[in-house]
Amino acid sequence: MRKINEVIIVEGSHDIAFLKTFLDADIIDTKGFGFPLETKKLIIELSKQGRNFIVLTDPDYPGEKIRKEIEELVPDCKHAFIKKKNAISKNNKKVGVEHTTQEEVLEALENLISFKEKKEIISYKEYYDLGLLGKENSKEIRDKICEKMHLGHGSAKTIFNRINMLNITKEELIKIIKEVQNG
Repeated sequence: MRKINEVIIVEGSHDIAFLKTFLDADIIDTKGFGFPLETKKLIIELSKQGRNFIVLTDPDYPGEKIRKEIEELVPDCKHAFIKKKNAISKNNKKVGVEHTTQEEVLEALENLISFKEKKEIISYKEYYDLGLLGKENSKEIRDKICEKMHLGHGSAKTIFNRINMLNITKEELIKIIKEVQNG
């Protein structure tokens, strides 16, 4: 059992059951989009008591919405992202933390990300000029960058925002793009 000091926030009870098989941690679930007011109050209270949080939501649109809602409650939370391709159910109908592997979760926990206040380090024009938007292979390059940097799943705009929140410079991004394109 690996001990985690932060409170892990997930979407549901199946996620908790899975994580408890190999993690010793306090885990809270949002009940998906239900995210009860009582749970939000608990998170705020735990934050006031000095607890830190790791957000580990599903790599899909609802998971991103919940992640943003949690970030509004506790802006200094850390983010763990699992790869969507490694979180698909056996029948290929669902995506989620509960469908991934222990190794995938442990890798996500080893590569936590904390987003800083958003500053526009890279402009949208630079993002476009670097081929990360509006080009035939833009999504493929963004996906490779996300995998390399453990940024999780997201739209072009979400990834643009995450890159800026991490204060990545244009020069650093150019280097990363070259690395992922050269394999």
